[in-house]
Amino acid sequence: MVPTGWVYAPKPGAVPLRPLDANDIVKGVFATVRRYFGPLYLPLLAVVLGSTVLLSGCVYVAWKLVTRLHLHGERMTTGRVVDAALAAAVVVVPALFCAAFAYAVTTAVSITVLGHHAVLGQQPLTARQAWREARPHLWRTLGTQLLTVLVVIAVLLVSALPAVVLGVALHSGTAAAFGLLGLIPGSVGMVYVGGRLFFAAPVTVLEGMRPTDAMRRSWQLNRGAWWRTFGVMLLPGMVGRAATQVITGGGDTVAAQYAPPGLLTGTQSGLSLHLSAAGLVLPVSIIVLAIIAAAIIRAPLTPLTLGLLYIDRCIRKERLHITLVAAAGGAVSHAPFPLLPLPPKGPPPKLRREQAGPPGDGLPPYGNQQPARGRRMIGAGWVLRIVGTGVGLTGLQIFEHPRGAGCRPRTGAQSEQ
Repeated sequence: MVPTGWVYAPKPGAVPLRPLDANDIVKGVFATVRRYFGPLYLPLLAVVLGSTVLLSGCVYVAWKLVTRLHLHGERMTTGRVVDAALAAAVVVVPALFCAAFAYAVTTAVSITVLGHHAVLGQQPLTARQAWREARPHLWRTLGTQLLTVLVVIAVLLVSALPAVVLGVALHSGTAAAFGLLGLIPGSVGMVYVGGRLFFAAPVTVLEGMRPTDAMRRSWQLNRGAWWRTFGVMLLPGMVGRAATQVITGGGDTVAAQYAPPGLLTGTQSGLSLHLSAAGLVLPVSIIVLAIIAAAIIRAPLTPLTLGLLYIDRCIRKERLHITLVAAAGGAVSHAPFPLLPLPPKGPPPKLRREQAGPPGDGLPPYGNQQPARGRRMIGAGWVLRIVGTGVGLTGLQIFEHPRGAGCRPRTGAQSEQ
C-alpha cells in the first residue's frame, strides 16, 4: 500500500528523511545506540574512569582535612566551620565540574554521531573518529549547557525577588512567605524557558554556533512546538530508565547479600550491632557501581532524542530533508552537516503532491505511521520499570533481613531479663 503524500521517503540511516513522529524518534534513538554503541559509549567511559580517579584523590584530601579538625567533643568556631566548608568544597566543586564535563562530552559525541553518520547512514565509525569529530564542539557545548542552566535558574530567582523585597521592606516573615507564592509561576516559567532552549546543544554541535546564537536559534525553532518537543523528549528516557531500574534493583539485591546482618534493625539476637566501615565498603561499592552503570547507559538517550527533534523541526520548517537526501546520495559530501541557509531566505520551495491528503504543519502529509507500535514500546518500557521496581523491593526485603537472620520475637523469659 502506497502511503498518502510522501510516496517515497528514503531511509539511508536510523530514521526516514521526512517529518518524524514519536515512533520514528524513539526507534531512531535506539537504532543509533545499537549501530554505534562503541563510538557513543567509549568516550564517555574514558571520561568516567578519569573522573573516578580524580574524585578519589579529592575524597582522600577532604578526609585528611576533616580528620585534622578534631570535631568530636569540641565547640565549633567560625574557623572550624570555614575549614569544614573548604573540605566539602574539595569534593563538591570537582564533582560538579566532572558531571558537567561528562554530560558535555556525551552531548557533543552523541549529536555528532547522529548528525554526521546515523541519519545519513554512513558506516563504519570508530570511537576515535567520533571523538575527533566531536572535540572541536566540546567547549562550546559545555558553555551552551552552563549558560542555559544559568538562564533557567535566573527565571526562578527573579520570581523569588518579591519575597525578598517584602521581607526586607516590611520586616515580616509572613510577608516574605506570601511573596514566595511567586515561585509557582516562576517554576512554570522555568520549565517553559528550558523547553524553548532544548535545541541549543544540537544547534551548537551541528551548526557550529556560539552559545548565545545557539540559544536564540533554539528559541525560534521551538516556537509553536513546545508541548510536542517536551512530550516526545521524555519517551526514550522513560524506556531507558525502566530498563536500567533492573540494573539498580539487581545491584541492591546483590549488595544486600553482603550487608552486615541487622544493619537496619540495629540488633540481632539481643546483642548490640557494631558496624565497621570495612563491612560497608563492599555493599556500598556494589550499589554505587550499579547506579553509575545505569547512568552511563541512559546518558546518550536525551542528546540523541533532542538531535532527532531538532532535525524534525528543520525538516518541517526549512525543508532540510531535501538537502539530507542529497547528502545521503553523495551530492553534498563536502559539508559537515547539510543545512539550508539560516535563516532561510524567501519562502520555502513548494513540493509537488503526488496524492491529496490532509495538510500537516505546512508540509505534504505523510502516511503509513504505526502509532500502535510506539504504544507497544512505551508499554514494554513500563513493564520493565515495574519489574525493576519489584527487584529493588525484593532487595530491600533481603537488606532488612539478610541471610535469613531476621529478628525473632523475644520470649517471656527474655523480656523479663
